[in-house]
Amino acid sequence: MKSFPVHVSSEFPSLNKKNIFLSGDALFTFPPSFAQGASQSIETANDIFKSIFSGTNEFYQERIRSISSINNKSKLNHFTFHLSNPINIFIRNKILKYLSKNKKFLENYLGKIYRA
Repeated sequence: MKSFPVHVSSEFPSLNKKNIFLSGDALFTFPPSFAQGASQSIETANDIFKSIFSGTNEFYQERIRSISSINNKSKLNHFTFHLSNPINIFIRNKILKYLSKNKKFLENYLGKIYRA
């Protein structure tokens, strides 16, 4: 049996070059249980293309904001959906049943992450 270390980012790398772009795990690594690595790599590649095509220099500021938001939501989701106490699970399910029908909550919680 082998065990491999799992690297998780706590900070974003600082890069002062205008013609070098970091993407995927080179930019930020999520824990595998968050299931965000591949989707963020694809979004980052798209944002790199847009930045090169438009000639803007706001790529990292925008990605850092987006990735930070997604990381925080993923941490909350990970905590919420990995509860093991039956009482906590019951309470969580009742709250989620209510929140999943609340349009304002869904727009606020999901709308900040997913682009239209």
